[in-house]
Amino acid sequence: MGSGLPLSETTLARRLKEEGYVTGLVGKWHLGASKRHHPLSRGFDEFYGFLNEGHFYVPPPYEGVVSWFRVKSLPDSQPGPLMRRGNYIFSTHMGNTEPMYDRGNPILRGWDPVVERDYLTDALGREAAAFIDRHAAEPLFLYLPYNAPHSPLQALLEQMERAVAGQ
Repeated sequence: MGSGLPLSETTLARRLKEEGYVTGLVGKWHLGASKRHHPLSRGFDEFYGFLNEGHFYVPPPYEGVVSWFRVKSLPDSQPGPLMRRGNYIFSTHMGNTEPMYDRGNPILRGWDPVVERDYLTDALGREAAAFIDRHAAEPLFLYLPYNAPHSPLQALLEQMERAVAGQ
Protein backbone atom coordinates (compact mmCIF):
# COMPACT_ATOMS: atom_id res chain seq x y z
CA MET A 1 0.00 0.00 0.00
CA GLY A 2 2.98 2.35 0.48
CA SER A 3 4.18 2.16 -3.10
CA GLY A 4 3.37 4.74 -5.70
CA LEU A 5 4.77 7.71 -7.54
CA PRO A 6 7.76 8.83 -5.44
CA LEU A 7 6.79 11.68 -3.15
CA SER A 8 9.86 13.55 -4.41
CA GLU A 9 8.18 13.85 -7.84
CA THR A 10 6.01 16.92 -8.46
CA THR A 11 2.81 16.22 -10.38
CA LEU A 12 1.48 18.38 -13.16
CA ALA A 13 -1.61 18.92 -11.01
CA ARG A 14 0.51 20.38 -8.20
CA ARG A 15 2.36 22.72 -10.60
CA LEU A 16 -0.87 23.93 -12.16
CA LYS A 17 -2.53 24.37 -8.78
CA GLU A 18 0.41 26.58 -7.75
CA GLU A 19 -0.34 28.70 -10.86
CA GLY A 20 -3.97 29.19 -9.85
CA TYR A 21 -5.69 26.35 -11.67
CA VAL A 22 -8.40 24.26 -10.07
CA THR A 23 -7.35 20.65 -10.59
CA GLY A 24 -9.48 17.54 -10.92
CA LEU A 25 -8.99 13.84 -11.49
CA VAL A 26 -11.86 11.66 -12.65
CA GLY A 27 -11.09 7.98 -13.23
CA LYS A 28 -8.30 5.57 -12.41
CA TRP A 29 -5.24 6.46 -10.38
CA HIS A 30 -2.43 3.93 -10.54
CA LEU A 31 0.13 5.99 -8.66
CA GLY A 32 -0.41 4.87 -5.07
CA ALA A 33 -3.26 4.14 -2.69
CA SER A 34 -1.85 5.32 0.64
CA LYS A 35 -3.00 8.65 2.08
CA ARG A 36 0.34 10.24 1.08
CA HIS A 37 -0.10 9.04 -2.52
CA HIS A 38 -3.82 9.81 -2.85
CA PRO A 39 -4.67 12.32 -5.61
CA LEU A 40 -5.85 14.89 -3.05
CA SER A 41 -2.38 14.69 -1.49
CA ARG A 42 -0.65 15.05 -4.87
CA GLY A 43 -2.06 18.34 -6.13
CA PHE A 44 -5.63 17.55 -7.12
CA ASP A 45 -8.45 19.65 -5.63
CA GLU A 46 -11.11 17.10 -6.57
CA PHE A 47 -11.09 13.35 -7.14
CA TYR A 48 -13.75 10.93 -8.31
CA GLY A 49 -12.53 7.47 -9.18
CA PHE A 50 -10.55 4.53 -7.83
CA LEU A 51 -6.97 4.04 -6.69
CA ASN A 52 -5.90 0.52 -7.73
CA GLU A 53 -5.87 -1.51 -10.97
CA GLY A 54 -9.16 -1.71 -12.82
CA HIS A 55 -12.76 -1.57 -11.67
CA PHE A 56 -15.90 -3.39 -12.73
CA TYR A 57 -18.28 -1.20 -14.73
CA VAL A 58 -21.39 -2.04 -12.72
CA PRO A 59 -21.70 -3.59 -9.26
CA PRO A 60 -22.41 -7.32 -8.89
CA PRO A 61 -24.45 -9.16 -10.07
CA TYR A 62 -23.38 -7.32 -13.25
CA GLU A 63 -26.88 -6.73 -14.61
CA GLY A 64 -27.32 -5.06 -18.00
CA VAL A 65 -23.82 -5.86 -19.23
CA VAL A 66 -21.96 -8.57 -21.07
CA SER A 67 -18.97 -9.51 -18.92
CA TRP A 68 -15.81 -11.10 -20.32
CA PHE A 69 -13.78 -12.73 -17.56
CA ARG A 70 -10.42 -14.35 -17.93
CA VAL A 71 -10.07 -17.61 -16.05
CA LYS A 72 -7.34 -20.16 -15.53
CA SER A 73 -9.66 -22.93 -16.79
CA LEU A 74 -13.17 -22.87 -18.24
CA PRO A 75 -16.12 -23.72 -16.00
CA ASP A 76 -17.13 -27.39 -15.90
CA SER A 77 -13.75 -28.32 -17.48
CA GLN A 78 -15.01 -27.31 -20.91
CA PRO A 79 -12.39 -27.63 -23.69
CA GLY A 80 -11.20 -24.65 -25.71
CA PRO A 81 -10.09 -21.13 -24.91
CA LEU A 82 -13.54 -19.46 -24.92
CA MET A 83 -17.01 -20.17 -23.59
CA ARG A 84 -20.18 -18.10 -23.36
CA ARG A 85 -22.85 -18.68 -20.75
CA GLY A 86 -25.66 -16.13 -20.98
CA ASN A 87 -24.16 -12.68 -20.57
CA TYR A 88 -20.86 -14.09 -19.32
CA ILE A 89 -17.90 -14.91 -21.52
CA PHE A 90 -15.03 -16.90 -20.05
CA SER A 91 -11.61 -17.00 -21.69
CA THR A 92 -8.36 -18.76 -20.84
CA HIS A 93 -6.37 -16.46 -23.18
CA MET A 94 -4.08 -15.14 -20.43
CA GLY A 95 -3.78 -18.29 -18.34
CA ASN A 96 -4.90 -16.66 -15.11
CA THR A 97 -8.04 -15.63 -13.29
CA GLU A 98 -9.42 -12.09 -13.33
CA PRO A 99 -8.44 -10.22 -10.16
CA MET A 100 -11.14 -9.12 -7.73
CA TYR A 101 -10.72 -5.53 -8.87
CA ASP A 102 -13.29 -3.95 -6.59
CA ARG A 103 -12.11 -5.64 -3.36
CA GLY A 104 -10.53 -2.90 -1.26
CA ASN A 105 -10.79 -0.54 -4.24
CA PRO A 106 -14.01 1.47 -3.90
CA ILE A 107 -15.12 4.33 -6.08
CA LEU A 108 -14.22 7.45 -4.11
CA ARG A 109 -15.46 11.01 -4.12
CA GLY A 110 -12.52 12.72 -2.51
CA TRP A 111 -11.66 10.49 0.43
CA ASP A 112 -15.13 8.95 0.78
CA PRO A 113 -16.42 5.71 -0.77
CA VAL A 114 -19.58 6.05 -2.86
CA VAL A 115 -21.87 3.51 -4.47
CA GLU A 116 -21.95 4.10 -8.22
CA ARG A 117 -24.89 2.50 -10.00
CA ASP A 118 -24.31 3.93 -13.49
CA TYR A 119 -22.11 2.18 -16.04
CA LEU A 120 -18.61 3.29 -15.05
CA THR A 121 -17.64 4.89 -18.39
CA ASP A 122 -20.85 6.95 -18.33
CA ALA A 123 -20.33 7.86 -14.67
CA LEU A 124 -16.79 9.09 -15.30
CA GLY A 125 -18.02 11.18 -18.24
CA ARG A 126 -20.82 12.60 -16.08
CA GLU A 127 -18.38 13.53 -13.31
CA ALA A 128 -15.91 15.09 -15.75
CA ALA A 129 -18.65 17.23 -17.32
CA ALA A 130 -19.84 18.30 -13.86
CA PHE A 131 -16.28 19.33 -12.91
CA ILE A 132 -16.01 21.44 -16.06
CA ASP A 133 -19.42 23.01 -15.41
CA ARG A 134 -18.53 23.84 -11.78
CA HIS A 135 -15.28 25.51 -12.78
CA ALA A 136 -16.09 26.97 -16.20
CA ALA A 137 -15.26 30.51 -15.10
CA GLU A 138 -11.75 29.73 -13.83
CA PRO A 139 -8.61 28.11 -15.21
CA LEU A 140 -8.92 24.38 -14.82
CA PHE A 141 -7.02 21.16 -15.37
CA LEU A 142 -8.91 17.90 -15.59
CA TYR A 143 -7.20 14.53 -15.88
CA LEU A 144 -9.66 11.88 -17.13
CA PRO A 145 -8.17 8.37 -17.40
CA TYR A 146 -10.99 5.99 -18.25
CA ASN A 147 -11.11 2.39 -17.03
CA ALA A 148 -12.07 1.14 -20.48
CA PRO A 149 -8.68 0.44 -22.13
CA HIS A 150 -8.15 -2.80 -20.24
CA SER A 151 -9.63 -5.56 -18.17
CA PRO A 152 -12.16 -6.06 -16.72
CA LEU A 153 -14.18 -6.03 -19.91
CA GLN A 154 -17.85 -5.24 -19.53
CA ALA A 155 -20.07 -3.69 -22.19
CA LEU A 156 -23.65 -2.52 -21.92
CA LEU A 157 -25.93 -5.25 -23.20
CA GLU A 158 -27.82 -2.81 -25.45
CA GLN A 159 -24.56 -1.70 -27.11
CA MET A 160 -23.44 -5.30 -27.63
CA GLU A 161 -26.77 -6.15 -29.23
CA ARG A 162 -26.48 -3.16 -31.59
CA ALA A 163 -22.91 -4.14 -32.50
CA VAL A 164 -23.91 -7.72 -33.25
CA ALA A 165 -26.83 -6.47 -35.36
CA GLY A 166 -24.41 -4.26 -37.32
CA GLN A 167 -25.90 -0.92 -36.31
